[in-house]
Order: sequence, then C-alpha cells, then structure tokens
Amino acid sequence: MPVMRAWLHFPARGDPRLAVAGILACYVLLGVTVLGFNRSPAQILVTVGAAALLDMALHRVLRGGPTLFPLSAVITGLSLSIIVNYAHGLAFALVPVFLAIGSKYVFTFRGRHLYNPALFGVAASLLLADGMVSDSPAYQWGGTYAAVAFVVTLGLFLFVLRVRRGVLIVSFLLFYFAALAVRAWVMRWHMPYETWFMGALTSPAFYLFTFFMITDPQTSPESRRGQVLMAFCIVAIDFLLHLKFVLSTHFYAAFACASLRLAWLHGRALLEGWGATLARLRYAAPRWTLVAALSFAGLATHRGITADEGDAEVAFRFAEIAPEASGIRARPGAVLEAVDPRIRHIAKWILSVGDAVAGPRGCE
Repeated sequence: MPVMRAWLHFPARGDPRLAVAGILACYVLLGVTVLGFNRSPAQILVTVGAAALLDMALHRVLRGGPTLFPLSAVITGLSLSIIVNYAHGLAFALVPVFLAIGSKYVFTFRGRHLYNPALFGVAASLLLADGMVSDSPAYQWGGTYAAVAFVVTLGLFLFVLRVRRGVLIVSFLLFYFAALAVRAWVMRWHMPYETWFMGALTSPAFYLFTFFMITDPQTSPESRRGQVLMAFCIVAIDFLLHLKFVLSTHFYAAFACASLRLAWLHGRALLEGWGATLARLRYAAPRWTLVAALSFAGLATHRGITADEGDAEVAFRFAEIAPEASGIRARPGAVLEAVDPRIRHIAKWILSVGDAVAGPRGCE
C-alpha cells in the first residue's frame, strides 16, 4: 500500500496493462532472436526507456502529484519497437517516441488524451518525418508466425483479458474484411484474393493497430454502440483513403477519427461559454509551450548533427541522347500476350516478381 500511494497509476492485480505489456515484450523478444526484426536491442531499449522517462518527466512538470508509474509508456515504447521502421542508429528512434508521449499532454479534453499515443506517434512520423520513418514490412514476421500471433492474441483479448473491447475488435475485423473483400474483387484482375487477406493478417502494423491501438481504454468508447460506430468510422475512412493511397491507410483513418472527435468535443464545449474555454486555454498553455520548446530544441539538435550531411557535388551529369544518335528505340513488347491465358489476369503481378532459380540445400 505505501508503494502504491507513492506512484500514480501503479498496476494493481488484474490490471490488463500487465498482460498487454507481457504480450508485446514476448513478441519483441521473439522478433530480435527468431523472426529477424529490423531493430537492434539497443534501439528497443532506447525507445522503451525514452518513452518511460519522457512520460514521467512531462507528468512531473505539467501535472505534479505522485510520481507516474510509466507502464503505459512502456507499452507505447514496445509497440513502436515493433511497428516503426527507420534507418539504423538511435536518432530516429526518438522521433516517434517524442511525438507519441508529447501528444498525451497536448491533445486533451478535460484532462484526458484523445489520441492513442502509439497511433499518434506512428501517424505523425509518417506525415512529418519526410519519409525517414515508415511502418514495418509484413515480411519481418515470417508470414505464418504472424498469422499464429494474430489468432492467439485475438483469443486472448476476447476470452482471457478483461479489456472490455471485444465488440470493438470483432466489429472492426468484420467491417475491415468486408471492405477488403470489395477491394479484392475490384482488383481481381491484378492480384489474387488470398494475397489481400494474408497481407493483412501477416502485417505487424495491422496486428498492433487492431489489438493495441484502437482498444486503448483511454481513447476508445466504453459502450457497445460507441465501439461499433468507431469501428465503422475507421473502416469507412480507410476505404476512402484507398482511392488515393496504398500504405498505412488504417493509421491515417484512425488518426482522422480521433481528430474529428477532438474537434467535436472542443466545438461542443464552446457552447458552455467563452469563460470555460479561456480557462481551458490557460490550463493548456504551459503544456503547449513546454512541448513546443522541446520540439524546437530537438529540431535544432538534429540539424546540428546532420549539418555535415548536405548534398555533395558529383563529377558527372546525365544527358539525353536522341534515338537517332544512340540507335536505341523503345517500343511496346508482346510479353503479356505470350503469357498463358489462364493466368493472364494476374500476369503483371507474376512478371513483376522477377526471375529466380532454387535448388536443394547442399547442391553445388
């Protein structure tokens, strides 16, 4: 009891966050030892440690009170370690961490954050990091291992863990795979059906999104009706985004849903009068100022580190050579017509893979 009183949000027995952290830690451990994640142990330690320390520091400075027990930040750090992909080194590991944890103290309504931190960190990194950060490729889970992890986690969340978000998970999966079936039918001449569904089931991004982002109790509705509406909203926006984009659309869709909710709540609060609004702005101003100052300091530090990595002068240039001088002319080929008619509807997909030769192990 004295220990629990000394910490804010100290996990009690039965706290589902303990199980969630354990699941993520197991997958991170398997990833760096067996599955071949493109993350080093040092990068994972920096990500998780930075998330925990930053959450504790911001809570102490901005909210005060008992010291924050950073279990939620550890979950965020583990999620980012699985789902975010970036160049080797430690500098880029801090970008999604800062965005994720900082969002908890900036985008709030009456003291509660409205974005899942990991979701905000991933979506904001994809939008703002100029292509230096991406979500992890599906192949890092080895296909079948990811499908098994997906099924096992689905069973845990529905029948074992007391997260009370089973309706949200089931409704999201039903809506999503229904929309996926529509897209697979529209694109049936270009890609096999099974590729669409296995691509989703074996994607670490989709796995983390389904079980550890939209199910966050702090940022998802408690009522069954609200959970169904949230799932439908995410899938509907995701479907529309696929008209223009291909990658990471579910992150953008959930980000858009949370943004709409943030705007709705603050817009409705304006009806309470300008006095209440000004009071909230005075309360939020120190948080915004601190996070903005940290942002500019981090940007200045990053530019100082990369100042010597500017464009280099090269000693050659490309010049266009007319076909009359080179004797080379481009003309359409007949390779698609030469493909077996029975697989011609997926010929472009097959031919894009390239040529390869394989043999039994040990052959010379």
